[in-house]
Amino acid sequence: MWFTTLALILAAPPMAARAEIGTAPALLQDSPAESSDDDGDDEEESDSDRESRVRPYRRIVTKEAVTDEGVFTVHRIDDQLLYEIPADLLGREFLWVSQIARTTLGAGYGGQAVNDWVVKWERRDEQVLLRSVSYALVADPESPVASAVAAANYDVILMAFDIEAFGDDDAPVIDVTDLFTTDVPELSGRKAVRARGFSRSRSFIERAVSFPENVEIEATHTYSNPTSLSSNSREWEGSASVLMHFSMVLLPETPMRPRLFYERVGYF
Repeated sequence: MWFTTLALILAAPPMAARAEIGTAPALLQDSPAESSDDDGDDEEESDSDRESRVRPYRRIVTKEAVTDEGVFTVHRIDDQLLYEIPADLLGREFLWVSQIARTTLGAGYGGQAVNDWVVKWERRDEQVLLRSVSYALVADPESPVASAVAAANYDVILMAFDIEAFGDDDAPVIDVTDLFTTDVPELSGRKAVRARGFSRSRSFIERAVSFPENVEIEATHTYSNPTSLSSNSREWEGSASVLMHFSMVLLPETPMRPRLFYERVGYF
């Protein structure tokens, strides 16, 4: 009998140990639920941060703003330039023309054309994208090659702008200052004046006017060419300030008929 009692006593600690070991997985199973709750809090905070980027209209377009209404409503606050884009004009096509209005001697010439693009403003979530539209390749929508042409003609994003506020009828308000005070390759006059560098600190917006079908912007851009050992390597050296003129004109909603072209006589 005492052999049986001794066996039970000796067996008791291992059983307790096995019970403790058996409870460990239950404790580990609670941790994924806790981490899941934490992840949910992070998602809520990130959503809140995204919503807070869009502020009340009067905090962005303050009483100091000088406003000019037209195809876009243009607001100027000191050196800042805001566009208020009517919602029904998002996705519409504009003709964008850049030219040199005035320049430093030797760096191009006044009235020189720089480039022209077809562009459109497109809303994506809490941003507005400025995209260029290319008609270098076109095809009849009913043609079998239409999908291949579309795949090879994806619209380039020239610049993206955070939506700062919303005006009447859900019109996004964006800050376009950088569009006219930085060196955007597709819109820049740097290649036209044969410059290598661009000075942001010496570039600023001079004038912004909005009309019923177009917006006209003038900005001073300052370019540079480093001093070289040979004076014949470039037309000019040092710095050159250029007054750039940017014109954006609303195109008809129904596209114009393309001009005919024949290689021996050109367009007619």
